[in-house]
Amino acid sequence: PFIVIATQNPSDLSGTSLLPESQLDRFMISFSLDELTSEQQLNLLKNQNLSSVVRNNNFAFKDSKLDKKININDNVYKYIQNIKKFIDSNFPEIHISTRCLKQIISLATSLTLLNEKDYLTFQEIKDVIPYILKHRIKIVEKTKVLDFINDEILNKVPLPDDK
Repeated sequence: PFIVIATQNPSDLSGTSLLPESQLDRFMISFSLDELTSEQQLNLLKNQNLSSVVRNNNFAFKDSKLDKKININDNVYKYIQNIKKFIDSNFPEIHISTRCLKQIISLATSLTLLNEKDYLTFQEIKDVIPYILKHRIKIVEKTKVLDFINDEILNKVPLPDDK
């Protein structure tokens, strides 16, 4: 298992160009870091001893929480499909791929593990979707994308009936 983290320069910076949708779809999430406060910036500037980080070569994945079975109710899968159907019906200029849907499950499952639960809920889905869809939605200003996802998608897609 591995993870790749990349930074993105502002699109108006010299030498940068926008990625095509097919390449953006390979990125699981997009989020922006807030500006550092003066105190955070000072602490960062003072912290020059990064060599004290110790690598643990004895880590065994079999002993990690990764082996833990996470239960996912079929209604959670239906909810994700309903979100895609809602987007397809109401915002045809937004493309949500099957890869994107799988990323929703993967990230929500990771959040469930971090929360030390053994079942995935609608809330984990709602918590991760804005960051998974953020870089896939280009019909609103960048600064308003998260509000758009919450107001125009998540708040309008009902939860499946639990029967």
